[in-house]
Amino acid sequence: MIAIDTHIMKAFFHNQSNSLRIVWRMLLFILIAFGINIPVQIVLGNVLEQGLLRGLLSSSAFLFSVFIAYRVEVKKFAHSTFAAYGFKIDRSWWTQFAVGCAIPALQLGVFFAFTHAMGYIDIIGFFNTTNDYSFAGGFLSEVWSHLVTGVTEEVIHRSVLFLLAFEGARRLGKSIKAAAILGCVFSSLVFGLGHSGNEAASIFSTFNLWMDAFILCLPFLITGKLAMSITMHFSWNLIQGAILGFPVSGYPAKVSMMQLEIKHNLWTGGAFGPEASALFIVLNLLALGVILWYKKVGGYEYWINMRFFEKENNRSSRTTIMQAA
Repeated sequence: MIAIDTHIMKAFFHNQSNSLRIVWRMLLFILIAFGINIPVQIVLGNVLEQGLLRGLLSSSAFLFSVFIAYRVEVKKFAHSTFAAYGFKIDRSWWTQFAVGCAIPALQLGVFFAFTHAMGYIDIIGFFNTTNDYSFAGGFLSEVWSHLVTGVTEEVIHRSVLFLLAFEGARRLGKSIKAAAILGCVFSSLVFGLGHSGNEAASIFSTFNLWMDAFILCLPFLITGKLAMSITMHFSWNLIQGAILGFPVSGYPAKVSMMQLEIKHNLWTGGAFGPEASALFIVLNLLALGVILWYKKVGGYEYWINMRFFEKENNRSSRTTIMQAA
């Protein structure tokens, strides 16, 4: 009886190749990240008053927590490398970094120009701050906070959740293309739902963010690196909030170069920000166009980069992958 129970328990946690099942790896990643982060945040809340120092330490603690969980997933469970998970910093990384910064600048420039021309927003001030600290200090705080958000959320959704879903789909016999689509849909759905509890969120904003997350998957798929996804995420939030003065997914920026008076309607996104705007679909099409341009000029022939398939490194698997991509 004991032997049978041990066998059942082992099968419950491990697959036929004796690897920890995908669902447990997902849960452990979350438990490790938040198991470290939550106690630290509680301590910070009890020791420090709300302000720049607490914000800096809070963001840094979350970054540290996510990367501890990330390292455990990559090294202990996947027995892989950070490069295979999208972190390989080389010359192309910085090119993709620059393109990733330019895409939101284009998107939000179009959004700002349209809403201002239609009279949906008015500029009522500059260098606005909502707290007692200086504009310079608040702006640097926003830069760091949005950088941490861009890195951690892309690691969680575009790297870990996508790749685990992809791996699970492949084990179930799905094709390369089908597994990639399922991975994008799953990780993007989690991303959209993860913002559904934000201030002023709606079904429309959740759908828009799901679609946006799918767009953010594409550079990762094409290049095999997180660079463009991270910087698209980071620069969108920074430009949207700290520069133009729009709400960032329902939350006002600590500081903003422009102070806006915003009419709450379907075009502006109201209190949630541009992610809840009907124009968001057009903005994502602009991003898609630039990504397709970069795929062409960057010499990426396939939609799915070979970096994802380190484990499928025999010749027949590589041939299948290249045909499928």
